[in-house]
Amino acid sequence: MRTESNFTEVLKRKLLTTVFTALFFSLVMGAISIGVDGPYHKGNQFIGWSYGVLMYSCPIILVYGSLISLALEHAQKKWFKENQWLYVLLHVVFGSASGLLFQQVGFAIIGMAAALLYALIDRLLIVNKGSKRKKIYFIALIPLLLSLIAWVTLEYTSPKIPPFTKEAAVKIAATDEGRALGTFPDKIGQREGTINDYRVTMKTEASELEKEKYLVVFTETWEGNGETGVRSVSYVVEENYFQSQGEEGTVPPYYFDSDRKEQWTNQTFDE
Repeated sequence: MRTESNFTEVLKRKLLTTVFTALFFSLVMGAISIGVDGPYHKGNQFIGWSYGVLMYSCPIILVYGSLISLALEHAQKKWFKENQWLYVLLHVVFGSASGLLFQQVGFAIIGMAAALLYALIDRLLIVNKGSKRKKIYFIALIPLLLSLIAWVTLEYTSPKIPPFTKEAAVKIAATDEGRALGTFPDKIGQREGTINDYRVTMKTEASELEKEKYLVVFTETWEGNGETGVRSVSYVVEENYFQSQGEEGTVPPYYFDSDRKEQWTNQTFDE
């Protein structure tokens, strides 16, 4: 009965150690990742990366880390009972397994750091038993409190995202391969000149449909060799989304010339 009670106590300690380690580890990795996704909303970046690391690291630490730790604790009692630093060192050695598996030094260092933290927290819980251990439980509140402070501070100090402008919408629409045959300007305005024997005007326009949502229209007119024509391609563009609204008119005949020569003599664009 006593053995069963001791085993339950050990499992409880390993679970607490896992939670403490995962929380501290995710806090550190979240802090390292600040700014990876750009200068805006750094607080949300920090929380997002911390949460992601926590979701991955907690199961790994709970299963792999705890099983290794239980085995090392058994080995310590049997062969090196008084050598606490060897117990910690062996945790670090086994923590490098991910780096050896994937042949990545960075993974090895991360695993070793997490294993070292795990071993130190585990030793701390062993030394502080009973009522003393309850005080140690407040360690778990430290990363949670630091995360909250960091999130609020980083969000408050991060620069505001600039508004999405129609000029930016034009540049997005101008990257679409669907109009690759043309050489429309990637900014609002127009260019005039000649393509082979045709007088050509290519115009880029943009109008706001609603807040930060724009209609971008590329219009091409031409005349020459007794022919005239108009072709237009339009897009609805938002900051993270754009969709073609189709094409009207006919494709200019010079698009099919293998020896296409362009010469632009006049260009007028919005600054």
